[in-house]
Amino acid sequence: MGWFFTPHRLLMLGLIPLCAALVPFTAKHLPDLSSRDEYRLTADRVRLEPPPPIVVPTNLVPTVLGEEPVSVLEDGLAGRLADGFAKHPWVAGVERVEVLSPAAAVVELRYRTPIAAVAAGDGLYPIDAAGVLLPPSDFTRPAADALPRIAGIESTPGPAGTVWPDPAVTGAAAVCAALASDWPRLDLAAVRPLDASAGRFWERVRQTPVADDDQEVGDPRFELVTRAGSRILWGRPPGTSHPGALATDTKRLRLTRDLAGVLAGERTRGPEWADLTAWDGVYHLPLRAAMREPTPRR
Repeated sequence: MGWFFTPHRLLMLGLIPLCAALVPFTAKHLPDLSSRDEYRLTADRVRLEPPPPIVVPTNLVPTVLGEEPVSVLEDGLAGRLADGFAKHPWVAGVERVEVLSPAAAVVELRYRTPIAAVAAGDGLYPIDAAGVLLPPSDFTRPAADALPRIAGIESTPGPAGTVWPDPAVTGAAAVCAALASDWPRLDLAAVRPLDASAGRFWERVRQTPVADDDQEVGDPRFELVTRAGSRILWGRPPGTSHPGALATDTKRLRLTRDLAGVLAGERTRGPEWADLTAWDGVYHLPLRAAMREPTPRR
């Protein structure tokens, strides 16, 4: 007891409630640092790495950050920015967010790249290689027209930034991605899934079934159409696990090497029919002949 009841210990004990009473008063009268310019983060102080491609709208940062400045002193600001950018339709992934002082931020992103435009209804809907819908309003009609075309689609997309819920669209997007560098040179017009009528056409020309019984759900076949009207059976999309499907690189090589010369003369000789899916090579003949009595040749 004598040890406890000493003057300096009693003084310290008495200061405890005094300090507790002063905390709210002191906090109330401290300057609000969040309102100072060096702590106010605005869109022009956010640096994106790498800079967005030209197709990405210039309002990407203001859309995520908002119109009003935010304080870099805000708890969890880096996480909030990461979540906001991750939800943007043009962003494929957020690699890093760093909040700095004085007010600045560095955001490292992976962007989506338009790979094709889906013709559905009366509109064109740009998508990336994974089949994710990009905001149609961010594209002019000429810009959408310039993209490889996916035709024959009857389904409708979800919101921008989500995968089109149709395996015909995601498969066609993978085909377009595989042929991205060859599309203009081969004068391709569209890729489309084989519907019932197209399937019957290919079965008659090939004299073998196209839609076999073990076709996997969500694994359709596709054909390519050139601007001159040639029809080329591509088959299953890249990434298929079907044991009978040829490798994408094999089909692409057949298309760009074995058929390039044939397709180069289609505008003078007429459109061609071609099959890239046979194990023993490429078959082709004039489309007019294929429409009558098919006798495919290698």
